[in-house]
Amino acid sequence: MHFSIFICIFLISGAALFGQNSNVDSLRSVFNESKDFHTKRDALVKISEIFVDRFELDSAIWYSRKVVGFLPNLSDPGSLDSLDIKILVGLGSLYQFYNLDSAIILSTKALEGSRIIRFRKGEAWASKSLGENYRLNGDYPLALENFLNALHISKEIFDLDNENQTKIYIGITYNMLGEYRTGLDYLFEGLVNKRAIFYTPMIPFAYSNIGDAYLNFNMLDSSLYFQEKALFLTDSLGYNNSPLHSDVLIGLGKVYAKMGENEKAMGYYKEAVKIGDYLNQGVIQYWLADLFHNLGQQDSSLHYTRLSYNNNKHSFQKTWIMDASRLLSKLYTELGMIDSAFLYQGITLAYRDSLYSPENYKNLQLTAVKEQQLQFENLQREERAEQERKALTNKIWVFSLLAVLTVVFLIALILLRNNRQKQKANVLLHAQKEEINLQREKAEKTLIELKSTQAQLIQSEKMASLGQLTAGIAHEIQNPLNFVNNFSEVSSELILEIQDARARRQDASLKIQEPRAENQKSTDGEELEDEILEDIKQNIEKINHHGKRADSIVKGMLEHSRASSGEEVPTDINALSDEYLRLSYHGLRAKDKDFNADYITDFDPNLPKVNVVPQEIGRVLLNIINNAFQACAQKDLSGFQNLTGLNPLVTVTTKNLGDKIEISIKDNGPGIPDSIKDKIFQPFFTTKPTGKGTGLGLSLSYDIVKAHGGEIRLETKDGEGSIFRIHIPINK
Repeated sequence: MHFSIFICIFLISGAALFGQNSNVDSLRSVFNESKDFHTKRDALVKISEIFVDRFELDSAIWYSRKVVGFLPNLSDPGSLDSLDIKILVGLGSLYQFYNLDSAIILSTKALEGSRIIRFRKGEAWASKSLGENYRLNGDYPLALENFLNALHISKEIFDLDNENQTKIYIGITYNMLGEYRTGLDYLFEGLVNKRAIFYTPMIPFAYSNIGDAYLNFNMLDSSLYFQEKALFLTDSLGYNNSPLHSDVLIGLGKVYAKMGENEKAMGYYKEAVKIGDYLNQGVIQYWLADLFHNLGQQDSSLHYTRLSYNNNKHSFQKTWIMDASRLLSKLYTELGMIDSAFLYQGITLAYRDSLYSPENYKNLQLTAVKEQQLQFENLQREERAEQERKALTNKIWVFSLLAVLTVVFLIALILLRNNRQKQKANVLLHAQKEEINLQREKAEKTLIELKSTQAQLIQSEKMASLGQLTAGIAHEIQNPLNFVNNFSEVSSELILEIQDARARRQDASLKIQEPRAENQKSTDGEELEDEILEDIKQNIEKINHHGKRADSIVKGMLEHSRASSGEEVPTDINALSDEYLRLSYHGLRAKDKDFNADYITDFDPNLPKVNVVPQEIGRVLLNIINNAFQACAQKDLSGFQNLTGLNPLVTVTTKNLGDKIEISIKDNGPGIPDSIKDKIFQPFFTTKPTGKGTGLGLSLSYDIVKAHGGEIRLETKDGEGSIFRIHIPINK
């Protein structure tokens, strides 16, 4: 669903300025004849509002662009007053139908101005408008961030209307992300108090999106029920020719298409096309194309898919551009037009990477974590407030009791009342206990969800480590392959030289020459051939040598890419340390050609094999060695002082300590300051620049070593480098 309820927001700007009986001609006269700045601006706002009411969006946008010229300098949001902010919010919503980038700029300015002048209601409106702009632009993490900000402010200022609208927008955004259960929760919450938004399009808008969610759950009866309720309300409220009406018709068409009633589906789609909705035109054409494709009418499907692709590009709707290009790629593949299929497949992948990249999902997860933390803090505040209220109530009861006790002749009555009060207190205490248990269960549920999110981020860090391993091995395998290719080319050239020499000798044998000269030439040719053959033999030996080397590297890569079984096996720690030291070095070299550092090893030859999970301990070594190389080779990390005159050096040492083994990893970097030394094993703490690390590497390593019954210790001093000592017990 892509219809934006811009009418409600825009009416906030204009409804208070003029009566509804003004017409466009009289307002134009006011604008042309008046010399007053504010009167001219207000006339333009009202004209634009009238065209919005008529759903004549081109005219509304034209006049709204003129309104922008009557606003204060937008480069200074602090110069805006509350009325300017209301107008900006309306323009930001209306510009969704003209230019999404401009809509985002206008809503952002309204938000900045609201915060500067501390206009909380305007901040809630602007955040909601900005969230809807980002949702239409396909940036769902930013959309949710702004919607949640609008929701919290609306609750604080008791703006029930804006709170319910924002909940509906949040539910729609979760639907777009495929989180239909969460989306339904927010949509139904937004409909709890319908009176606050009854005479706006929000009710049918919410019903239609609820129907969409049930459609994705394959609950077709429920989906049809809510879509038909939405259609009834759009007709009742007079939105027959609006984008909302076409949205509901599309929803009904999708339900009937999934039921297999293709004629009904086609009828609703064609009825939606007649509305001529600019924003939904490409969406309608996409579903028509999908229906024709399911009916086996490829030509019709291709025609409507092309129209959908072009119209969605004009309306800047990235998700529908991606869907249309995916269907085009599928159709061209079925028609045997492979070049066109590959073209649109590339477009699909580009939009998918833009909309659903790991970075976007990471931001989305962080937004969800922040929301859960905020809910947990709100819950704690409510509990404290409830405790204070109860304490105050208890004090009042005590004072009342003392006052009653002063009346001697009412002693019997006081005792009776005391008894009744005790009974009430017991009931209240029981109710309080149940409430506390309920709140504790909610808090535990929130904590579990937070741990789940953290586990997902840890898994992302594991995958990043695996990528570094693969990069190092790929860098190593390139050298023997270059040797194989080069010596193969040289051998081919030598064979050509032999062929040329034989050809010259045959030509010479045909000529009449002295016997001695002929014998001499033959001998020279044979010596040349012997030399070339000897060179070819040496080249083949080198090709064989480097081919075997490449084969061993590939086998090693396959061995390391194999998923861990999680079983502990006797492991040579010296070999494991040496292997991951080299993999770390070559992985960093493959990522950064300017990276350069030295490394040395000092392994205990009497080190026994230890029962560990090799892949897990390998991840620990790789994380710490990577950090060591970066610490001594990149001296611009936050919080560290620069060192000069030192060559980067990493030393890996192993020792047998009797009941346990020790692996120490030392670097000659700047060391770790005391101010952050106690934090390095904490999850999400990192000294790397933004985007260069998640802060989970050492936390993950600490957990892995603890799981093996060992420990990690840090020894460091400013300016003298750092040593990480890993202790693993020999007999567990």
